[in-house]
Amino acid sequence: MSHVIARTNRPTLVLCHNKTLAAQLVRELRSFLDQNAVELFVSYYDHYTPECFLEATGKYIAKKASVNAEIDSLRHRATRALLERKDVVVVASVSCIYGLGLPAEYLHASIALSVGEQHTVTVDKLIDSLNAMLYTLPDNNNNDDAQDSMLRGNYIISVSETPQGELVDVVTLWPPHEKFPIRIAFHKSRGFIMSIHQSSETGLSSSSMESCRIFPAKHHVTSEDRMEQARLAIEDELKERLQELKSQGKMVELQRLQQRVLNDLLMLKETGFCAGGENYSRHFAGRAEGEPPDTLIDYMKLAGGTESDWLLVVDESHVTLPQLKAM
Repeated sequence: MSHVIARTNRPTLVLCHNKTLAAQLVRELRSFLDQNAVELFVSYYDHYTPECFLEATGKYIAKKASVNAEIDSLRHRATRALLERKDVVVVASVSCIYGLGLPAEYLHASIALSVGEQHTVTVDKLIDSLNAMLYTLPDNNNNDDAQDSMLRGNYIISVSETPQGELVDVVTLWPPHEKFPIRIAFHKSRGFIMSIHQSSETGLSSSSMESCRIFPAKHHVTSEDRMEQARLAIEDELKERLQELKSQGKMVELQRLQQRVLNDLLMLKETGFCAGGENYSRHFAGRAEGEPPDTLIDYMKLAGGTESDWLLVVDESHVTLPQLKAM
């Protein structure tokens, strides 16, 4: 497998039938392809129970899901690698055929940062971009221990002073695709980026960077214009569905659906995101009813940021292909 990948020199998707085998393959491929980006992409749910409505009792059971933050980070590392370089090998489970947002929107929303006066990214522009990319400012932003309690997808803002007495705006953020937080210092009066540092594993030291690219905190990121169109489309579909339920005399279901969707629409308007947002992925993408969603495979097509050919390897196909067809 490694020889074929090396000879073809194409972005490669290796499809496996379970997480354990996928993790084992990642370790083995990294030992053979030490110059490539070999990443893991599997389901990030530790536990998942779908929402349901028990018609006999009129009881609604909300979706219960537990997301593994470390696996979510690995998924982000895989998509980041695909959009930054072509020598990428992604070892994935059947999770790769499920909806993953729009790769073009994910790439477009990202922001490139570089040290120096010639670059025009200001602290205000960075914060606006982080909010648009669904990063969150924690409630304890002003506390001294805010950085110690940071989670992936968070950012905090602080002010420090250089040895020369100059004030510096500092934005510390933890992109999901990075192992450790990144600290960006802006010259307070002149606005340019003075330095970019990434924390170490111990947190006692950091490495200096000349540039970096920050990708969204979630894969389902949507531009403001597309979000407005999606909200209108959701409202139209809600009206149709409510009319259908009313004609069938299902008033309990009607009330529950109306309450849930209106609450989701409010969250989308206020924050740009809502729990269970994948239920509306068709509207976010502007797809027609029945049209398949964008998946990891669509990210493979954009490897390196441009349209490209890619290689598919199906490991243990006698097990993987039947599983894939069953999905």
